[in-house]
Amino acid sequence: MSGHEIDQHLKSLADISEILTAMNNLSKIEIHRLSGFIDAQNQLKQNIQIVVNDFLQFNSQFIQRENGNPMVVLLLGSERGFCGNINETLLAHLQTKVELKNQKILLIPVGYKLQNKLETDERVVEFIPGASAVEEIQQVLFDIIATLQRVTETYGPIQLSVLHLDQKQHTPIISKVLPAFTYENVQPVQYSHPPLSYLQSNILFTKLLDEYVFTSINSILYNALMIENQQRNQHLNIAVNHLTDKINHLKQKRNEIRQEEITEEIEVIMLGSDILMEK
Repeated sequence: MSGHEIDQHLKSLADISEILTAMNNLSKIEIHRLSGFIDAQNQLKQNIQIVVNDFLQFNSQFIQRENGNPMVVLLLGSERGFCGNINETLLAHLQTKVELKNQKILLIPVGYKLQNKLETDERVVEFIPGASAVEEIQQVLFDIIATLQRVTETYGPIQLSVLHLDQKQHTPIISKVLPAFTYENVQPVQYSHPPLSYLQSNILFTKLLDEYVFTSINSILYNALMIENQQRNQHLNIAVNHLTDKINHLKQKRNEIRQEEITEEIEVIMLGSDILMEK
């Protein structure tokens, strides 16, 4: 490779490195912004669970049971690339864990990268675009709720689970959303008097259920986007470091070639001087 070719290659690598660095900086910004939203969502979900536990202590007839309703699995993949094997990990877990428990399931993939991998899967009800930034999460949530309403109109009452990555370990996890309040996840509270409400019990329970499902999915969406950006940040750091090493190696190679060219030029000059002296 000539010095000119190395210079051209260096320019290309520098441009790529600049683009990857910009993408990495955007991921860092999203991670910082998401931190505050996630804390708020988790606190809201806990508050709703406290109210539900209080309500169900005196209205146990509303406690739900596991049923044979159709299973809908919400798959939270990535909207963009450079985030490792998030989508492959989710699909592998779907095949080995979810399908063993319930052979007949319906899928709602979220994220463009998942759509590419499930385009021919007959279990898919609808593809939903994922969020690339915090501001887009609410639209994704509305799209999911609208899709779930259409599925319910078609199939009747459903079971709903969300397959996503765990916030701490980044390993696949299945979060059950519906049925929401079963004997397994209702925590008893010690109150002597039932809560006061101006709504009838069945109406209040429906509102609590809707709010819980809405908040649960919303919380998981924020966590999924956080994980996607954390994975992207990690992989882009590796890519940028690799490019930096490659650029440094090429610069060293270019300097060596340049030194050889200078040496050759000196030898030519010296050779020309010797000829002139002989004459």
